[in-house]
Amino acid sequence: MLRELGDYRNSLTATRRPMEARHVLQTALLQLTDTEAARIRMDVRITPGFLIEVDERLICQALIAVLRNAFEAGRSHAETVTLRVRSVENAACLQLLVHSESFVEGGETRRRLFQPFYTTKAANLGLGLTIARRIFRAHGGDIELLSTDPDHGTEFGCRLPRHG
Repeated sequence: MLRELGDYRNSLTATRRPMEARHVLQTALLQLTDTEAARIRMDVRITPGFLIEVDERLICQALIAVLRNAFEAGRSHAETVTLRVRSVENAACLQLLVHSESFVEGGETRRRLFQPFYTTKAANLGLGLTIARRIFRAHGGDIELLSTDPDHGTEFGCRLPRHG
């Protein structure tokens, strides 16, 4: 938690290099606990060799923050989170969709999700999504709340441009 606070305060220095998207995804998932990894349902539809230009450490940190946000929003510790990975816009962009069955209640909460230190959870600082957005944007991508529906849950969309 203190590391996240320090990361927020410091300037963001990304050392980007071309990397295979599947490798970056696997590296991020290896950093999850066994319990977290067991709760992810994966749907990856990108061609082998799909390159993104990223700072692997930072992008892994951002993806983990988004996934942990979805885990923590769950109503139970058994609720699964779906991670769908696609190439979109004529394969010019990598899209990561993180879906949770939980519903983000309240318009104010939805508007403030990416604000520093805003949280609905007692044990958090409210920096995970803020830092994730900062990292995705530093790589020419972004993260946004795509949908929140009481009947279908919540979905965040993360985008990263393809290398080359």
